[in-house]
Amino acid sequence: RDTLSGNSKDYSPLETELAILDRYLKLEQLRFGFVYEIKVADNINTSSIEIPTLLLQPLVENAVKHGAAQLLGKGKIAIEINKSGKDLIVAIKDNGPGFIEAQENKKGYGIRLTRERIQLINQINKEIPISLSFKKTTESMTAEVIFKDLF
Repeated sequence: RDTLSGNSKDYSPLETELAILDRYLKLEQLRFGFVYEIKVADNINTSSIEIPTLLLQPLVENAVKHGAAQLLGKGKIAIEINKSGKDLIVAIKDNGPGFIEAQENKKGYGIRLTRERIQLINQINKEIPISLSFKKTTESMTAEVIFKDLF
């Protein structure tokens, strides 16, 4: 329902997006038994910041699918929202095996469509560019979205 109603808006308050992610993670937690946390830095007012609607959803879904769901009750997902200078940084981390980005882009839609959407948003809204990167370590996979010059 959130996805259907959210599709009509280009931007939503961060507070709304985090509530949607929380509901989604609660449902998936029932299926896969992982733990999760959403941490927002104290200096961020989630009701006054707007981000593209449902931009984070496919990244969190990826953390569930390629991370927490595969660990049979031992999965962990952390969403961390921080501010660095004028930038908003959203890190979505899971402790699963992750994925190889080249393979994901060939068979999956989530990452590819998210990258394409970010490119379109950046063409339209050049003063607040968005970047997406992935970092894989032996312990975790992190998707990092940076909203430049948002503050």
